[in-house]
Amino acid sequence: MDMHGGLSASDACYVGEHNGTYPNGTLGAGTFAFGHYVPTMVEKSTCQMANDPWMGSAKYGLWTTYFLVAVFALAAVVNGLKRLEVLSRNAALPSPFVVPTRLQAFIRALDQPRLSRFVPPLGTSLVVLAFTVFSFAVCFGIRPYYRPPNFGSSPLGLRSEWIATALIVWIFATAMKRNALAWLTGLTFHRLMSLHKTLPWLCLFFSAVHTGAMIVRAHAQQPWAVTWRTNSAYGWSAWAALASLFWLCALSLGPVRRLSHEFFYPMHVVAAVVFLGTCYHHFARLLGSWAYLHASVVVLGVAFLHRLGAVAFFSHLFTRHDVATVETLGDGAVAVNVEVKSDMRWTAGQHVFVRFLTLQPWSTHPFTIASLDPASLPSSSDSPTRKMRLVLRPHSGLTARLASLASTANPRALPVLLDGPYGASPSTILQGTDEVLFLAGGTGMSFVFPLLDALVRGTELHVVRSVRLVWAVPSAECVGWFADELKETLGAFTRARQLEMAKGESADSLDKLGAGATASTYANRVGPTLREVSVEIYVTRAVDASAGDKGLGSAEQAPLSSVEQVSLQRGDRPDVARIVDETIKGTNDRLAVVSCGPPSLLTTARNTVARAQLAIATGALGRDGKGAEEVSLWEESFEL
Repeated sequence: MDMHGGLSASDACYVGEHNGTYPNGTLGAGTFAFGHYVPTMVEKSTCQMANDPWMGSAKYGLWTTYFLVAVFALAAVVNGLKRLEVLSRNAALPSPFVVPTRLQAFIRALDQPRLSRFVPPLGTSLVVLAFTVFSFAVCFGIRPYYRPPNFGSSPLGLRSEWIATALIVWIFATAMKRNALAWLTGLTFHRLMSLHKTLPWLCLFFSAVHTGAMIVRAHAQQPWAVTWRTNSAYGWSAWAALASLFWLCALSLGPVRRLSHEFFYPMHVVAAVVFLGTCYHHFARLLGSWAYLHASVVVLGVAFLHRLGAVAFFSHLFTRHDVATVETLGDGAVAVNVEVKSDMRWTAGQHVFVRFLTLQPWSTHPFTIASLDPASLPSSSDSPTRKMRLVLRPHSGLTARLASLASTANPRALPVLLDGPYGASPSTILQGTDEVLFLAGGTGMSFVFPLLDALVRGTELHVVRSVRLVWAVPSAECVGWFADELKETLGAFTRARQLEMAKGESADSLDKLGAGATASTYANRVGPTLREVSVEIYVTRAVDASAGDKGLGSAEQAPLSSVEQVSLQRGDRPDVARIVDETIKGTNDRLAVVSCGPPSLLTTARNTVARAQLAIATGALGRDGKGAEEVSLWEESFEL
């Protein structure tokens, strides 16, 4: 069989294809082994030089790197322009770097749609598809695939090997909580995680192609037992690296990952370390291959040292810890209240990793921060202790243990170490928009409420004038999770609006706003541009009195019964698509849609916004007062 694809008589590989015989009938200067011609070094190198030589195969790793650098560089340029525009908007200044609205909408229309919770958004999928086409063209579009027996490694195996090797750096870079990619490109953690979960599968595929091609090559020139005994490249490290990469990919599957975060994370780290270690042994420093591994170690090491250093700094070299208490909330939820004694500062929309030193000291668990940093409020005291509130739904593992502890008569205080905060700032989330639609499902309110609170209290620079919040919960008891907090925040908004209307009147007008009210009290605490806030709460489960269910008049909603901005509905699910669509069509300003909740809510909101982007891009919306001028989308998911 002609494995080399039509060699000419002048090609030096001819002698290998014809068992050591040149076209003129003379024999080559080599020897024979296992029935195959073994060429001299001159014959071997001459054959390779004209047919994808081994010495030049490292270029395929560079091509892969250049492609991915170009993708992230393009994202960084777009992000830089958008950041300048948002800063200018928030500061009420003209921006010299404005991306045309219709072009922005067209890009978002390509980026935002999502077919299913099991696949990444269309933008990420298109990037992965483009890279897949590129890498397949490089790997399979170039000939030859194989050389004659004993004439060197399979070119197909080399090309696939270098593509897989170059991907290793990007697998680690997209996995880090704090990294340059996120800062430069503005890509969210979940978007980077989509790439992090996809790239290993591509790496595994090309590793498998490399393995298969090299086995075919070895089998063509000598018995497998001889190869196994004499060629270290086929030794234990090659198979250990492939097995650990497969293990990493298997662990990344959603059903496996959701079984237990406490099991997934440490096993993931162990497998990653084993993978890197075995790659070092297998690569044997050939053709500069260790450079990719060195870069991966640097990325991993810097991220680890940064996280360790931050925790060590805030805990005074681990000699001081924060204290958490747990309490039960309605409908089986749990609140974790942390007394923060360190200098850690956080903003709305961020999360922390919590290490419970007496429950599970070997691992951390991520939780969304459901409260503002008291230090960010002008009225905050000088107390060294600040309260951080976390609201969660128990599942298995650590959260189940927290729920069990909260249900005891006297739950004990728990020493904790906080790692963070992580996540974007409110200005990044809101994108300098004039109106905001918040969509929350269940404990997704933990992400949304602090953003509302920050807008009302003016802790962040913004230009938002109107806020609509829609919150869906399964039972009436769930409303109690944030009832008191909502009443306080909306009360502050109401008093601020009354104060504005009372400007120019006598001091008696201020007295009606509450004891001790002064102009500075609310002027410093309430967002200067916010004019309208409405909250719609949907309790989706119908009242079941036989099961002890409570209606809307129960104690959980009592704090909200007199708040005019709140409307409560029972027995209906919010029509998310209709709400998003009518909000987009009901405004002529820039709108931000911010969602956090179950996958169905996120997917519906995302796809409705994507359809609106297409309408804006084509001019059907956003012109002549026909709807929102611009729509941005921010999605926060509790699923990694």
